[in-house]
Amino acid sequence: MTRILITGATGSLGRRIVARAVADGHTVLGTHVRALDETAAPLGNAPVPPDDGHPVNAASPDVTTLPGATAASSRDEPSTAQDAQRRRPDEPATTAGAASMTQGGVSMVRMDIRDVDAVRAVIGTFRPEIVIHAAAGRDRNDWPATADGAANVAAASAGRARLVHVSSDAIFSGRAGREYTEDDDPDPIYPYGAAKAAAETAVRAIDPGAAVVRTSLILGDGNGAHERLTHDLAAGRVDGALYTDEIRKPIHVDDLAAALLELGLGEYRGVLNVAGADAVSRYELGVLVARRDGLDVGRLRSATSAGRPGDLRLDIGRAEKILHTRLRGAHEFMAAPLG
Repeated sequence: MTRILITGATGSLGRRIVARAVADGHTVLGTHVRALDETAAPLGNAPVPPDDGHPVNAASPDVTTLPGATAASSRDEPSTAQDAQRRRPDEPATTAGAASMTQGGVSMVRMDIRDVDAVRAVIGTFRPEIVIHAAAGRDRNDWPATADGAANVAAASAGRARLVHVSSDAIFSGRAGREYTEDDDPDPIYPYGAAKAAAETAVRAIDPGAAVVRTSLILGDGNGAHERLTHDLAAGRVDGALYTDEIRKPIHVDDLAAALLELGLGEYRGVLNVAGADAVSRYELGVLVARRDGLDVGRLRSATSAGRPGDLRLDIGRAEKILHTRLRGAHEFMAAPLG
C-alpha cells in the first residue's frame, strides 16, 4: 500500500485518479479548493460542477484547514469556451489539531497551492510517497496557481516524495508542422501555455527526478470541458463554433489517470507525452461527442481559428513503449456509450 497525495482531487481528472488509486488499495489524501459536501456522490462517480475545469471541487463551509491553508485553485485543462476526520489506523492525522474532511471514504484537505508553507504543511504531515499534481489554475490566466503553484508543489515534494506533474500540449505554438516529441522545447503563444511552460521549467529544475506528463484534451466520461461545450453548443446555450484547424490527440480521462498512477509507481524521469492515439480537430471531436450522446450534429458549427495554437499533436511513441496502460484513440473510446 502506497501513500499518495493527489492535488485537485475533486475535478474531472483528479477524481478519476483518486478512484483508481483507492481501488488499487493505496492510502490517498486529496486536496481541493472549495468546501466539500459530505453528502456528495463518491469521488470518481459524481458529475463535475459546470464551473470546474479539470481537477477540483465540491462543498461544505465548515471544513477545517491546515495551518496556512486557504482556498486553492485547480483545474485540469483550460476550457475551450469561456467529519470530523475519519482515517484508517495506519493513517496519521493530517496535522495536529486540524481535521480533514472525507468524501466517499477518501480523506480530503483544503490546500492553496499558491502558498508554499501550506503545501509544505500538508506534504510534511501526510508524508506521501507519491505526489500527483493535477491541480492548476481557476482559468487560463491564473499564473500564480498554474506556474507558481507547480513550483511550490515541487519544492515541497523534492527529497520527500516522487512527483508526477501534469503538463499540457498548450506549451507549444502548433507551428512545427509535425508531432511534438519530448525533446521539443516549449514555444507558447498565449498566456495559459506560457504558465504551463513555466511550471514545467520550475518542476524540472527543482526536482529532476520528477515525471512531467504532457497531455492533450481530456474527456471520455461526459465531464470533459469539450464534452460540456459540445452539449452547450448543440443546445444553443452558448453561441460559437468548433475549430477545424486546431488538431489535438485527445485522451480518455481513465487512460490518463491510469498512466499517471503507473508513472508514480515507476521510476521514469523527465518529460513524457501521454495522449490519445488519434489526431482529430476540435470540430471532429465535437461530432464524436454528439454522436455518442445522441445530439444533433447539425447544430454544431465549424470555423477556423486565428492566433491560436493549431497543430498540437503529441508523439506518444515513447509512452507506448514504456507504459502498460493502453492509450486509446478518440474514435475508439468515443464509440463506447457512457456508463
